[in-house]
Amino acid sequence: MRAPSNRRYAEQRRRGTRGDGLERGSKGRFQSADRWTALSEVPAPTNRFGVRSGGEGGTTPALAAVINAIVDALSELGVRHIEMPATPERVWRNIRAATAGKV
Repeated sequence: MRAPSNRRYAEQRRRGTRGDGLERGSKGRFQSADRWTALSEVPAPTNRFGVRSGGEGGTTPALAAVINAIVDALSELGVRHIEMPATPERVWRNIRAATAGKV
């Protein structure tokens, strides 16, 4: 079997293009259109000061990552979705339901 030709790559180099949309003259990674942001401050209804806790924002995605990892590990058994919290009993029920064809 013959090795693929680098003719296309050589042509792109000669013209100064890369083939991925980041050619010379186009907007690069740090050159983009102007963006505008706006703050939408909504007081929390759960306390009288209207403040929200600041430390929970970084932990929220971790919960979804754990559930996705569990579903990914059990996908070969037919499990497609598990509700939180993923207790051992809930995981076992989902495995049994998926292997029985109920899900």
